Parts: sequence; C-alpha cells; structure tokens
Amino acid sequence: MIRFDPELTEIVFFDLEFYVPKADRDKPGVSLLANPYKKDHFLLGGVFCKIFPLQKSSENPKFEHYWTWEMKDSEKAVLTRIYDFFQEAWKRLSNKDPWQADLIAVGLGISKFDIPVLFTRSLILGVARPEELFECYFKLKQVDLNVVGIGFSSQKTQNEVLYPKITNELLDRFGISKVKTSGMLVWDMYDAGDRQGIRARTENEVRDAVQIYWKMQKKLLSNHPQSAL
Repeated sequence: MIRFDPELTEIVFFDLEFYVPKADRDKPGVSLLANPYKKDHFLLGGVFCKIFPLQKSSENPKFEHYWTWEMKDSEKAVLTRIYDFFQEAWKRLSNKDPWQADLIAVGLGISKFDIPVLFTRSLILGVARPEELFECYFKLKQVDLNVVGIGFSSQKTQNEVLYPKITNELLDRFGISKVKTSGMLVWDMYDAGDRQGIRARTENEVRDAVQIYWKMQKKLLSNHPQSAL
C-alpha cells in the first residue's frame, strides 16, 4: 500500500511551450507538429509550481517561469534550470522508504509531449548524463489529466474507443468557464515578440490544470470517501 505523508507528498504542475518554425506548421494528417529532433524546433520555456496537496500551503501555490528570452536566448540554460527544479523536488524524497509516494507530475498532455520533450532536448543539449535524465523524468509518477479525464466522461458522449479528453472537454465537464485556444498561437506570438502574452497564457494553462485536478479530486472523494489523494 502506497503511503502519502503530508510532508513528503509533492506534486509538480507544469506546462511547456515549444517553438515550431513556419516551414513545419502546415503538415496534414498529424495533430502534433512539434518534434524535438527536428532542426529549428526548440523549447521556449514553461511555468511550474510545486504543491503539497495534504498541507494547507497548497491553497496558494507559487508559479515559477523559465524562458529562453530571460536567459540570454539559451535553450540549454532553461532546460538546466528546469532539471534543477525537478532535482530539488526529488531531493526532498531522497531518504523516503519504498512505500512512500514518488514525486508526482501533473498536467495536460504531459505524458505525450512535455516529459518526453524535456528528456529529449536535455539529452541532445547535454544538460546531464543520460541515466540522470532518465531517473529525473521517467521515474516521476505521471498524472496526465487528459487521460484521467476519460473516466469522468458522460456515458452519453463516451465513444467505443478509449481516447484522452481534450482540455476544453475537461473544462466544460467540470464547469470551468474558460476556453483553451490552440497552442499553435504561441508560435505566432513568439514571432510577433509577444513574450508577455506567452507568459500569461502558459501560467493560465497551469492554473487550469490545478483547478481541474482539484475538481477531479473532489468528485472522486464524493464518490469514494475512503480514497486517498
């Protein structure tokens, strides 16, 4: 049985923004145009926050921003700071016993994109040794809200094929009056020099993830009062 101690149970919420050059923005038949191995595709940065869900401090999380334009346009510098952020979170758990929960990463689409991108770009740019990067990113307990959202879908709208729910479906399902715009807009915003717009948009996406998480948690607890975390 996994144990959740208030002092050690830690969640990292985050969202990344990745740049795709104009030449690669019109590709029919694919839903994900960004590719960390392609030339001129690179990480712009992202927003992160740590929450201890079993403590009152989780009510007012601090949002941390890491962007290339704030670090001399160095993608490696951003990736290094993100790596350090996760390493600091892991350090708190360095002496935990095997039954205490591992570090938890929560976000929208993180299993498909964000975590693989962090690992791949960090590997390419030599942020740390491959084995260190693997342990940092792939030993996280991932809670991808798009995937978790499958179980919250109405039976009337559930398809015969299990498929991750898009963010707007989750926002609607939990009565959050917002609409997520396409991440492709970030590429145009970056080309236009709208750095503040990118910062604000990304932080709002992390805030949405936090809100969806708590709505899911509340719903699960109401259905199963004995459930943990």
